[in-house]
Amino acid sequence: MRHVIGLGGWRLRVFRVSLEKTPVPAELRRYQQGGDGVFAAENYNRAADVIPVKEYDPIREAGEIFASATGLDVHSDTDLLAFVNHYGLLGLADPKAEVQLYDSVFRTRHELGRVQSLAHWLSALKEGRWRDRALPTRDDVRRKLKGRVLKRPAASAWPSLHWAAFAAELNGILEGRQLRAGLALVEEGDGLESRLQPRCLVDVLYLTLWQQATRGDEEPRRCQGCDGMFFVRPTNQKQLFCSPRCNTRVKVRRHRQRARTGGASQKFTTKVPPLPTSLWPLDPTEKKKVRLVHARTWRA
Repeated sequence: MRHVIGLGGWRLRVFRVSLEKTPVPAELRRYQQGGDGVFAAENYNRAADVIPVKEYDPIREAGEIFASATGLDVHSDTDLLAFVNHYGLLGLADPKAEVQLYDSVFRTRHELGRVQSLAHWLSALKEGRWRDRALPTRDDVRRKLKGRVLKRPAASAWPSLHWAAFAAELNGILEGRQLRAGLALVEEGDGLESRLQPRCLVDVLYLTLWQQATRGDEEPRRCQGCDGMFFVRPTNQKQLFCSPRCNTRVKVRRHRQRARTGGASQKFTTKVPPLPTSLWPLDPTEKKKVRLVHARTWRA
C-alpha cells in the first residue's frame, strides 16, 4: 500500500504579509516570542477587506515548497518573509483556521529549522553516510529510542538504529499535528492507497518527510537554483532543479550576466577570488563551509 499526501479539494489562500516588529499591535502580542515579531496580513483586523494574492493547491507543489524551505536561511527575516509571501503562512498560531492571517516569526523560524535538520538527517540515512554530522550521536539515538538499545550493540546494528531514531523523532512530531487519515483509489491502476490530509502548510513539510522516508526508490539532491533539497529517482540524472521556477530563475540570471558582460558567457565555473585570511574560522571543517558560502555568494 502506497502512502500519499492529501485527500483532495484543499486550496490554500496566500495574502500579502508584513513583519510587525516594533511595536507589535496589542491583539498580536500573544504570538510574539523570543524577541521576534509577528507575520500579519494586510488589513488582518478587517477580515472582509483582506484579499488573497493567490490561491493554490500546496499538495501539488509540495516538492517545490519543501525545497524552498530547506534552502532558505532561517536566521534571515528577509528569507522568512519572502517564503510566507510566496507560499503562505505555516499555520502555527491557529492550525484549525481555514484562513491564515497572522503567525509567530519565532515559531516559523523554529519549525523551518527543525524541517531542515530532519531533511539533512534523512539525506544522510538515504545515502548511507553513517558518520555524517547531520546524524545524531549514539547517545542521542539511545535517548530517542528510550532504552530500546542494547548497551553495546554490534556495529552492523547502528544503521537500523539510526533509522529507528529518525522514525521515533518524526512520529513524535506527527502525533502533535491534527491530521486526517483516509483511503483513496490509486490514480493509475487498481487498489487503494493510504492518505493523510494536512490542515496547514507546516503539515505539508512534515508529511513530505514522512512520504520520502518510506520511498526507497528516490534519492535526495540539491537544487542548483535555490540550494534546497528535492528527491528524484537515481536514474534521473538530468534533473538539476527542484522546479521549473528555479530553472527559469537561473536562466534569467545567466542571461542578465551575459548582457552585462557584452554577450560573453559567464559560467558558474568562473574562478572565485580568495576570501581574506583574516575571516577564516579556526575550525578546519568550518573553513570549508565558509569557502562554499563565499563562492555561492560571489557567483550569485
